[in-house]
Amino acid sequence: MHIPPYQKGLNEKQVQQQRLSHGANTLQKSTASFWKRTLKSANEPMLLLLFACAIIYLLLGDFWSGLVFLGWTTLVFLSSFYRNYRTARVLAALEEFAQPNSMVIRDGKQLLIKRQEVVVWDSVLLKEGTRIPADGQLVNGTYLKIDESMLTGEAIAVEKTQIGSQLYGGTMVLHGEGVMQVSAVGKNAAIGKISTLLKANESKRPSPFQKSIQLFISWSFVLALSIASLITVVFALTRGGILEAILNGLSTAMAILPEEFPMVLTLFFSLAAWRLARQNVLTSRISVLEALGSTSVVCTDKTGTLTQNKMTIRTLFPYETATTDTLAQTALLATPIFSHDAMESAIRKRFNRLSTETSLDILKNYPISSQCFAMAHLYALDSSAYNVYGKGAPETIMELCQLDQNARLKIAQSIDQLAKDGQRLLGFARARQNTKHLPASIRDIEFELVGFIGFEDPIRRGVPAALRKLKQAGVRVMMITGDYPLTACSIANKAGFSAPFDLINGQQKAAAGLALDDADIAKANIFARILPAQKLELVRLLQARGEVVAMIGDGINDAPALQAADIGIAMGEKGADVAREAASLVLLNDQFTSLIAAISTGRHLINKIQNALRYIIAVHIPIIGLCILPALFTSMPVFLLPFHIAFLELIIDPACSLAFENAPKEKNTMHLPPPDLKGKLITKKDLFKSMSDGLIVFFGILGTYLFSSTQLETAAQQRYLVFAMLVLSNLLLILHTLSKTKTSWQVLKESGWITWSILILSLLGLLLISSIPTWRYAFNFELPTFWSTLVAGCSISLSAVILKWLN
Repeated sequence: MHIPPYQKGLNEKQVQQQRLSHGANTLQKSTASFWKRTLKSANEPMLLLLFACAIIYLLLGDFWSGLVFLGWTTLVFLSSFYRNYRTARVLAALEEFAQPNSMVIRDGKQLLIKRQEVVVWDSVLLKEGTRIPADGQLVNGTYLKIDESMLTGEAIAVEKTQIGSQLYGGTMVLHGEGVMQVSAVGKNAAIGKISTLLKANESKRPSPFQKSIQLFISWSFVLALSIASLITVVFALTRGGILEAILNGLSTAMAILPEEFPMVLTLFFSLAAWRLARQNVLTSRISVLEALGSTSVVCTDKTGTLTQNKMTIRTLFPYETATTDTLAQTALLATPIFSHDAMESAIRKRFNRLSTETSLDILKNYPISSQCFAMAHLYALDSSAYNVYGKGAPETIMELCQLDQNARLKIAQSIDQLAKDGQRLLGFARARQNTKHLPASIRDIEFELVGFIGFEDPIRRGVPAALRKLKQAGVRVMMITGDYPLTACSIANKAGFSAPFDLINGQQKAAAGLALDDADIAKANIFARILPAQKLELVRLLQARGEVVAMIGDGINDAPALQAADIGIAMGEKGADVAREAASLVLLNDQFTSLIAAISTGRHLINKIQNALRYIIAVHIPIIGLCILPALFTSMPVFLLPFHIAFLELIIDPACSLAFENAPKEKNTMHLPPPDLKGKLITKKDLFKSMSDGLIVFFGILGTYLFSSTQLETAAQQRYLVFAMLVLSNLLLILHTLSKTKTSWQVLKESGWITWSILILSLLGLLLISSIPTWRYAFNFELPTFWSTLVAGCSISLSAVILKWLN
């Protein structure tokens, strides 16, 4: 048989030549430069406050303290720069995972390649739901409909039925299959030219999640500035000295400002997305990870999600006098050489050894359409005789063969029996046309029924175990499919759904003019013959009940429900591009079991963020209290100077961003019901507990200070005592809040080198300050008496006991 050039495709040498001539199929991306990252790091509020303190010390003539402060400023700046740099690297790595694929023909073979590797003159296979990778012309197709709204703004799909029709990169195939030959890639394609024009007006708008964080930080900054200004005024009136009052006010502002919040959220979400990507789960919208941990209902499609979408032929059902060989030959000749369709691939794999009529060319295609769910290939025998081979839905094939009612009923009984076993059927027919005139339509051909082929789509490996784990985690699973009810029940039984099945037939509901309602979703877990609009309706009904809904799908008909769900999850290998773009998560390896890892990661993320926020709130309570008290009571020394708080921040920042991010998992993470956050990352109960933990530490330090006052200690001795207790209590709070379900000792044993490093370096820093006279002088410290030191140790131990008792 003569093979058209597009069916052979380019060879490797031609690919390299085209790439050199026309470039890669990529658009220019704006990446943050080194200097932009530097400016972003230098813009943080804490860094600006530290720099202001350094300037004031220099104005006071205290050059030593000023230089020390500049050193602290540099350390904080480097820490901030590293965090921003690491986050940028994580996001860049995620973009690599996000690269979509295209199916091309090269050297006569189908290859799945990155879309950026598509070159001019490549032959690209198109199927329903895929996004076209570059500009080109249609060289073969079956009734294509293309969504070109992203280029034209017109919502109506454009039909591409003529060979040579122009196709544009970035547009979406809504219906049909075909092959295109690429004519322009990258910046030379239509979308590339538009992208170049848009670069000048490029702007990044924050998401609602980012806006809420920014608003919180803004209000926190206003609150910190207001209280700090009030403390400055009170300090100046009661103690005198404007610059000293400003320093105390800056200390208060640094103590109140929770600048760790955005850092924790950004870093935690970014690294969680990166970890998921390494487990073959790509996150396109990072903020969805919060909802992922709260998932209470999983709505899953059947084909391609619970099943492999790798059809295998299980039953050959010849009709009357036809033989299995005749059925096999008909199936092969009615099937395109290259196709994305799973059943067509199964036919080619099973029957490709047959060679009947392979020397003949396909003279005419009769594509499938919305008016006729069947297709056919017409082969020329000579100038006045043709053979036609067709395939399609069993009902359509029986109609084209003009079978009588009795024959249809008999065949329908056999179809139902095969459907109960989970098989999907295609009908096959053939015809001989002894005429010079080609039939205009497939309905003008007098077909003879050859038979039916039953296909089986095996259950994905690990699905039954995954469903059991979801049940243990308190997550309800619902199957939503457009397939036959009998087939849906068969697959549900094999997948591990609990029998007997309560099933809702969406087609019957629609035919009766009834909408799906709350009663349906309350009782049923299997929904068959469901239309795309009904999938969307089910998701919204569940959300109205207060459920956090994850929707899994792989087809274009799943896209509306994927977009509406709290977490839309698409398949990465077999899924349609439109489904992947509508989803917030993509299972890159198409494994349903990856969902378990994703939900577990989401729950662990919520726990880590809640624990980090508990720690941030708790550790700031004693710092704030010790900054405010000296302004109100002139008999008290100024406990915390700005560089004392800067030292504490050098412990708090890495603890929040590193220790808590690498915290061990809580006990029974996937054996408890999903957390009900209702849009809040920290509950009132946790907020109250965090404040209680902070107050326990504060009163322990205050009690020790009051005792030291009876020992006639100097202000420098009392300041050292308070600072040392804050450092040690800070480490105690880290271990106490790293886990809700494990003791501090268990956390210490399970923690990695990062947590151990923070603890050891913090203790080493305190030891160096205590033992080196020059450092003690720089911090305005003197060593306290033995009895005060003993009381401080007892106070910290008592605080640890109380914290454990209240946990």
